[in-house]
Amino acid sequence: MLSFGTIVKIILLIVSFIMMLITEMKHKLAKPEYKTNIQRPGSFITFFHRLLLVQSVILAVLTIVMTLAGETEASLVFAVVTFFSTILTAGIKRKYDMTYQEKEDYFILTIKKQQVKVCYEDISHFQLGLQNIWLQDKTKPNQEFIGVNLALFKPEILIRTLTEMTINGQFPRVEGVYPDNSVYPDDPLRKKELTGFLIRHRYDYLIEDYIKQMKSQQV
Repeated sequence: MLSFGTIVKIILLIVSFIMMLITEMKHKLAKPEYKTNIQRPGSFITFFHRLLLVQSVILAVLTIVMTLAGETEASLVFAVVTFFSTILTAGIKRKYDMTYQEKEDYFILTIKKQQVKVCYEDISHFQLGLQNIWLQDKTKPNQEFIGVNLALFKPEILIRTLTEMTINGQFPRVEGVYPDNSVYPDDPLRKKELTGFLIRHRYDYLIEDYIKQMKSQQV
């Protein structure tokens, strides 16, 4: 009969193994898939979803086995973990139900069948998140922010356009955002902020000329 401690160790081993696989594959597979110029979350998300699905199936089988073996305590533990694993699997599929398409003058972001079109000329402000660029559209109700995830998509036209607009002074720092000027000193137009963000996310190849220009000015 398996003890409660042994059951917990088995579950932790399975989860740890899955997390190691996810970490190993993330950078290799985190590229969008293209279909007629429409981008979808790529192989990594598909891989992650299928891995969680397999995990849910394995845990469900273990729940049945423990029940048939009369291991009530073990079957209850596996049943609870199976439930949460299944919820997580369904949540991942729903969360990444999105597409991205960009043209020279606008981009279209579709999330759960809800489509949002943003013209670059209507962008009035931007904020930078961990993996998202949040864009404020002055034509939308309440000038809402629309987030584009740089890890799931490759918004190259958007990045080039946003960089040009930033260099031209269209997005000066808003009062209340880093008011003490300590995070990005002497950066009233947010050029350093945006450039640093793009370099961290490996989009520096899109703004190489501007990066060289910045470095030459610092010499």
